[in-house]
Amino acid sequence: MANGHSDEFRRDAVRIALTSGLTRRQVSTDLGVGLSTLNKWIKVFGKDAVVSGPDQDLARENERLRRENRQKPHQQKISDVTSSPYTHAAIFLGDCLIAEANFPHGVAKQHVEKAIKGGGCIAVLRSQQGFGGDRPCNLNAFVDSVIAEGRSYNLIGVVNFGKTTKQDGELDFIRRNYGKVTSSDEFAKQSFFCSAFIVACYSVVGVIGPSAQVAYVPNMFSPGSFHRDPTFG
Repeated sequence: MANGHSDEFRRDAVRIALTSGLTRRQVSTDLGVGLSTLNKWIKVFGKDAVVSGPDQDLARENERLRRENRQKPHQQKISDVTSSPYTHAAIFLGDCLIAEANFPHGVAKQHVEKAIKGGGCIAVLRSQQGFGGDRPCNLNAFVDSVIAEGRSYNLIGVVNFGKTTKQDGELDFIRRNYGKVTSSDEFAKQSFFCSAFIVACYSVVGVIGPSAQVAYVPNMFSPGSFHRDPTFG
């Protein structure tokens, strides 16, 4: 195919456009495709994504019953690429609150109990570097700044995840960014998927030092990769 997009990708794009609550322009921007292209895909694949007529109520009920146990498309993508049961990551803020980047609205705070409800495989990591001193305050300030920016979930980052190996991606990032340090304000203006947001948090609070940032490419980390790096626990 000339544009390199598989039918599976197109169907996923159509399903997101028709069911996520985002505008078509938002979806096309997040996926990195033209609005006119997305509209063409909807004409071709739309009937597969939406149920109408007498079966609609039944479909809605089935959807409600399946929702808690079913992986979302972006989670399925991560699971397929990493072969890991861990498809989401969040960071603890204190006072029973976590911060997470979730589809479609991006970074938000949530109560721990609500966040883990329905999770089939949950792991807790504690950084060996610690989160004492000013780090909790700096973390919460950063999270508030990200939320204030109102960036949507980095869906295109998930779609592209795994197309470049972690090693190749890091080498390219190092070549382009050697000596560059990303500030808290610069990080706050970025769009994140879940694990990329965690890496940014660790950089902002100083667990990942300024000189080490170049070795930690946020978009190259998946939820299932954190336990293999002692930086994260």
